[in-house]
Amino acid sequence: MQSAQPQTILRYPSPLQWFADHLAQALLHLGYVENEPTQNSAVDWLMLPDFVLDSQRLGTIATPLPLKLAGQVQGQGLERRQRGDVTAALKIGQQLITQLLTNLELINLELINLEPGSAIALKFSAIPVPRFWMHPNGWLYAEFSDEFLSQWLQLLMTACPQVWSASTLLSHQDQGAGSAFAALDCAERVQPAPAISDQPIAFGLQYAHARCCSLLRLGQQARLIQFGPAPDLTDKLAQDLAQNLTQDLKQDLVPDYGCLFASSSIRPSPIPWQTKQGVLRLQTASEQALIRALMQFPRSLCREKVIYGKLEGQAGQQTRIHWPISAQGLHQPLQKWSQLFSDFYSECRFLGAGQSEARQPDAHQPEAHQPETIAIAQARLGLVYILRAALRFLLLDVLGIDAPQAL
Repeated sequence: MQSAQPQTILRYPSPLQWFADHLAQALLHLGYVENEPTQNSAVDWLMLPDFVLDSQRLGTIATPLPLKLAGQVQGQGLERRQRGDVTAALKIGQQLITQLLTNLELINLELINLEPGSAIALKFSAIPVPRFWMHPNGWLYAEFSDEFLSQWLQLLMTACPQVWSASTLLSHQDQGAGSAFAALDCAERVQPAPAISDQPIAFGLQYAHARCCSLLRLGQQARLIQFGPAPDLTDKLAQDLAQNLTQDLKQDLVPDYGCLFASSSIRPSPIPWQTKQGVLRLQTASEQALIRALMQFPRSLCREKVIYGKLEGQAGQQTRIHWPISAQGLHQPLQKWSQLFSDFYSECRFLGAGQSEARQPDAHQPEAHQPETIAIAQARLGLVYILRAALRFLLLDVLGIDAPQAL
């Protein structure tokens, strides 16, 4: 594609990137992409107009891509949105929706036909297909269900943002996207300064990170969540991490695995994100604001009004950005994360009502017998666990300062 594309990849599951990647692949199938992918599929990306998250409907993302394509087809700029442009955009949008649904159906058929019990079958399940629709103004919308968001949130329980160079991705294509303990050469990290920052925004992030650690410790003490070594860890590195975890627990510390988390080391697994009726438990304004921020992370750290969609390969796992991130313009997005945590911490109750019940020996009984207050607390603590990983990345990798577990 274009030589101006950034050469750094941030690996972190993102619904926004998932939508962009599937749109790029649909454009490729429909012939809107002029250049066919080369053998270096890991570096084949398509520049797309930036997407917008709906502030009223959680899980809804919109893009003006059909309008842009209509303007290109008719030889007009995107700013000239005449009736003819919108009519063409609606037609192009319906083509994209048909291709998106076709591609997702094929992916799900492949997953269904996997050998039961195989490593891949255990790792992946059928993708809940979003609802795609066209607005009369020519914008394309994707509406992600609560089931999709729950699966994505659970995936984030085992993820941490990782910075890779494009060349590193190419040289490790055979490792697979989901290898949690693959020994990869990540892009060089700035060595953090082991001190508490005197800058208000940086200190706000450090405070939020430390409070997340405190909440996780309290959640563990109340037996709402439990940390423990994964029972199937055989990798030498994983065994060393499990040993460090045991030492941390003896010191009443939240385990600090860095970017190497094991899903079975956190219980309950999965976190009860949904009710029996399939409704997401995280319904307060602050919870949903935090989820919206995570949906577009790490793309939200970039100032450019474009997003790069991956033309081939697993969708939604890699975000292509300029690295290191310029300090100019970071003030507002970093301050936003501190405010998001502050609102979340102030509005939501994590312990208290269900704490005494959670301390009982049968605290891990089936969900059908758990008080709803405990399930909500576990879902909120799951969100805290995810937020802690994002804050840790912002502190260590973006700002190059310490991520304290306590202040």
